[in-house]
Amino acid sequence: MAVCGPLRRYGRGLGLLAASAVAVGATAAVPTGRAVAAAPSSINIIAVHSGKCVAVDGSSQLPGAPVVQAECAGQAGALWTLRPAASGGGAVNMVNALSGLCLELGHVSGVVRARQAECGGQEGADFRFEDRGTYAWIQPSVGTPAKCLEVTGASHAHGAPLGLTDCHGQTGTAFRQRQPRTGNDPAEGPRAPVVTAADVDGDAKADLVVLGTEGVVSVQRNLGSRFDSGTPWSRSWSNYLGMPGQGRLYFADVTGDGKADLIVHGTDGEISVRTNKGNHFDGGTPWSNNWSNYLGHPGQGRLYFADMNGDAKADLIVHGTDGEISVRTNKGNHFDGGTPWSNNFRRCAG
Repeated sequence: MAVCGPLRRYGRGLGLLAASAVAVGATAAVPTGRAVAAAPSSINIIAVHSGKCVAVDGSSQLPGAPVVQAECAGQAGALWTLRPAASGGGAVNMVNALSGLCLELGHVSGVVRARQAECGGQEGADFRFEDRGTYAWIQPSVGTPAKCLEVTGASHAHGAPLGLTDCHGQTGTAFRQRQPRTGNDPAEGPRAPVVTAADVDGDAKADLVVLGTEGVVSVQRNLGSRFDSGTPWSRSWSNYLGMPGQGRLYFADVTGDGKADLIVHGTDGEISVRTNKGNHFDGGTPWSNNWSNYLGHPGQGRLYFADMNGDAKADLIVHGTDGEISVRTNKGNHFDGGTPWSNNFRRCAG
């Protein structure tokens, strides 16, 4: 019988989220925790990191009143309905149930902030929900590249403003919905860096590879009795910390040059390899796909990378939810179709 050690977890489950459209006038149930792009009844919109509500400050009914993060105290200003926007294309307006005004983004003292305004068909009040699996990004329907609504600075404070930022999986950009009620949801635990041991510099000694919560991959070289202070090698990986709804990064020597490469496992299921270039990783090449259900989250399989045939190049090891372990051999620019090696490891999967 397989004996399994404890599984590492980064963060916590965030609940279900966003984004199927409902036709105008349609009636649909709004399941707890799932944002819907056109809800027929009032909902709370929750900032996942804090568990607090998106609300009109002080439940004001005046145009221009700020929309902020607030304690979920049952106030009418925290009730919203989602309705299709006149611009179409799947965009919605977020209408405050008390004031009847729309959430819009506008400049306040030169900074973009959320506020309520008359629903006049303005672009700043049209949004789309980008489904991220366990949460949603709320994005203005115009602008390239798309930006994300965020609780500024990922603050947990009552009254924290809502603004606009790039979409890189930052903590304050995750939202979900729920049926209206009094009381906050549980706050998300703080994100933790992901630390991996891998020989990055090719001296046959494992170095420390750190993926920080801000998304920077840095390498702290092995100096024999300690690690150095580290050097940044790659950036923009804050949505790859291994939390539910996020991708994963792995470090293993795929090319056989004795130096660990960066293996990227996206939420779309694609596996790509970014080759070690001595002080950075290159732009990457796709090697395999259809692995979106193997990110190691609850109910999913897992992937591992290690040299299984002694050719000094890491192969792909697949751990299915059925308990089977199979090996897909490294073929230089892809992994083969795989061969079963073991089974009875079902209780060790995600």
